[in-house]
Amino acid sequence: MTLFAVETIEESRQRKLFTLLEVDFLSTHRFRLNTPLMAIAGIAVAVIFSLTDQVGSQVLVGLGYGLLIMLSNFFHGLGHIIGSRKVNAPMTALIMTVTVGVTHFEDRVEQGSLVHVGRSLDGPTLNLAFGIVAIAIYLFTLDSHFLLFFGIVNLGFCVLISLPIPPLDGSVNLRELRNWR
Repeated sequence: MTLFAVETIEESRQRKLFTLLEVDFLSTHRFRLNTPLMAIAGIAVAVIFSLTDQVGSQVLVGLGYGLLIMLSNFFHGLGHIIGSRKVNAPMTALIMTVTVGVTHFEDRVEQGSLVHVGRSLDGPTLNLAFGIVAIAIYLFTLDSHFLLFFGIVNLGFCVLISLPIPPLDGSVNLRELRNWR
């Protein structure tokens, strides 16, 4: 089981959703619970930070927040796809679970540190870029709480995933920098 994945990926049945940039997006059988889970998370944020007492408005805003959380997670996976292509060791699949996307590589030879760092760095980097751009647009042109939320979620993804906790990206980077070869 991978941290934040509440199911055992190796033992789960997987179904192909689509292919993007030559990478198969697969889903576990519990992935169908991702949308309601993200909707509940978004609604909880909307209720906690809402300036209105209107339940209907809070639910609609929360559904929007849930969608933005899912979009941020998608961009994180897209960053990993881009990073793996840049180091010529492409991903073969991104496995979507009920909570997170898990990268899958079928390396025929042992990869060096540069490959591992390149693969793991671009997920958080893309979240960082989207977070900065969204907040800059919010501050300078478009006063939208959805834009601000999207920026904060992406920055949060970047920080959280960059922590040196196995098997997060930060842990991979720290391990490979220690064992640079």
